[in-house]
Amino acid sequence: MKNAIDWASRPFATSVLLDKPVAIMGASSGRFGTARAQVALRPVLASLDMLVMSKPELFVTQAEKVCDEDGSVVDQATRERIYDVIRALAAWARQLRAG
Repeated sequence: MKNAIDWASRPFATSVLLDKPVAIMGASSGRFGTARAQVALRPVLASLDMLVMSKPELFVTQAEKVCDEDGSVVDQATRERIYDVIRALAAWARQLRAG
């Protein structure tokens, strides 16, 4: 992830990441989801002049309980939470484009 962000951000003046709306979500097997990783990622993306959506947030905890062996989300409540974030990002991106 770190390298992909670094490569996409070069050269900074013409980076494909500039002014792009972005949502952050993640899953882990722990009880905190990806909370710490997301806290660390937000300022990195903001420093690249990306437009980081603050809400809704999604930290999927104990991912092995909501995903199958292939990593597909099988828990309907978790799927809805993911869709909520995607819908919010799409709506926000439309607002940014119109404004």
